Amino acid sequence: MSALILYEYPLNEGARTMLRLERLFARLQLLVARESDVDHHHALMTVFEVMELLARSDLKGDMMRELDRQRLVLQGYRENPAVAREPLEQLITQFSEAFDALNRLSGKLGAEITSNEWLMALRGRSAVPGGTFEFDAPGYHAWLHRPGAAR
Repeated sequence: MSALILYEYPLNEGARTMLRLERLFARLQLLVARESDVDHHHALMTVFEVMELLARSDLKGDMMRELDRQRLVLQGYRENPAVAREPLEQLITQFSEAFDALNRLSGKLGAEITSNEWLMALRGRSAVPGGTFEFDAPGYHAWLHRPGAAR
């Protein structure tokens, strides 16, 4: 008899977007920590996937609204004697700090990346099958062949 596999499907598109970003950032962190040129190539492709998600909506505003909503929900537990006070306050502080950090960012999320001409040219080349090979993107090829720590 095979084991039952349960797939949870978030009904909210915002939740699915956050889950996608979480997985992409986890992948990016894993790839950047490695030294190989192939891993760094895939790390950049992952950055482009993140950029695509960030460009789709007002993600910054959505995240700020959700952080504020969750913070208010957590504040409602302050008077509950069954809830440990210190961990609750730490969590509320983390939500407030994340909200403030997003609020300090000017413009859309990822705007710094889109202003980098080299990355945008590479993003365009990456949309072409095989478009990042050395004969189409020699500057990228030279960058990839630098030592891992220098990339």
